[in-house]
Amino acid sequence: MKTLFYLCIAACCLLSCKNNENQKESDQVDHSKMKHDAMSQSDHQHMDHSDHKMNHPKLPYPKPVKHIFNAHGGITTWDAMNNLCFQIDGKNGTETHTTDLKSRKAKIQAEQFALGYDGNEYWLSQEDSVFDSGRVKFYHNLMFYFYAMPFVLGDNGISYTDVPDIEIQGKTYKGIKTFFAMGVGLSEKDNYIMYLDKETNRLEWLAYTVTYGEDKLSNDYSYIKYDKWQDINGLRLPKTLIWYSTKDGKPFEVRKELTFKNVTISETVLNERIFIAPKNAETIN
Repeated sequence: MKTLFYLCIAACCLLSCKNNENQKESDQVDHSKMKHDAMSQSDHQHMDHSDHKMNHPKLPYPKPVKHIFNAHGGITTWDAMNNLCFQIDGKNGTETHTTDLKSRKAKIQAEQFALGYDGNEYWLSQEDSVFDSGRVKFYHNLMFYFYAMPFVLGDNGISYTDVPDIEIQGKTYKGIKTFFAMGVGLSEKDNYIMYLDKETNRLEWLAYTVTYGEDKLSNDYSYIKYDKWQDINGLRLPKTLIWYSTKDGKPFEVRKELTFKNVTISETVLNERIFIAPKNAETIN
């Protein structure tokens, strides 16, 4: 009976996420030049990412960053959207991920568990302890963050710096590194490097560090290849991501591949009840 309940909730989440008609990019903000030293777009406006909100500042992005956004449909088109939903094959079966793009409220629904963030608290509802409660905060938006590249790196409190080009699998890529201001997010020490096709400005590789639960910075980068893309509602969004092991600081062998299915992104504002914890849920501190 519980399994049927979880499946019904997952179906409701999918039905709530519908696409609107495509919208054209109309951003005419002036560009500023990229510098080799860090450039922050939070000099005059700051937003606490511990609340997972995504209100972009009205300050211009560095020109190379703007080019990346434009290559994927444009930051204005992204900002017009209010929800993102997708499905992936997880450890315990199909997972439906639903995110409010403005508040960053989130819910993951699977056959045997559900977890989420309601804007104030994290929660977990499950059968038979199949999901580790200690991973809820880390996992609740993990796949969303990887999936929503490069746009999530347009959030407030993020700085940019260019890094040397890198050769991966015989091709040379331009690199732009991002990092968070102190006090921003649950893992403010995380670093991301976007490696871009020099001709198209499209993201092809992401190098990232994981510092959640750690007190110090890390230079141990992992790599994801943005292998396949799909055009949805005016935006170029990932279809297939491939994680690689590393050797000598570069991608080496395929570790896992993840395909994103039934993707929707639209201007529809989801009912906040979607993100409210069930009565039997455990609050995660």
